[in-house]
Amino acid sequence: MESHNRPRRRRRSKHCRCCRELFDPDPRTQGKQQYCSKESCQSHRQRQNEYRWLADNPDGLAYQQELSKKWYKTHPEYSRERRKKDPKLARRNVELTRERMRRIRRDILFDKTSRY
Repeated sequence: MESHNRPRRRRRSKHCRCCRELFDPDPRTQGKQQYCSKESCQSHRQRQNEYRWLADNPDGLAYQQELSKKWYKTHPEYSRERRKKDPKLARRNVELTRERMRRIRRDILFDKTSRY
């Protein structure tokens, strides 16, 4: 049996769609990989996929919300117990809520268009 010793072709580097840095795509993706392996770029890719999925499946969000409502009705004390077990989580929740409410109040205060 004859063996062919062909030199391996070097894959072309690509620019990541998120950070724009050069990266070497995984050869198994056959040139379809568009994002590098950095955690921030992968998070961005996942968010883009979620937005695309929601655009293609408008009933999907309502369905997910309905499932969540049902689950929380069957587990009414889940969030309270979780915060009780993890005080850091409770503090973070308070801080995030405080920041969110400040942002909401600020936006209402400076929104002059809807008042007149």
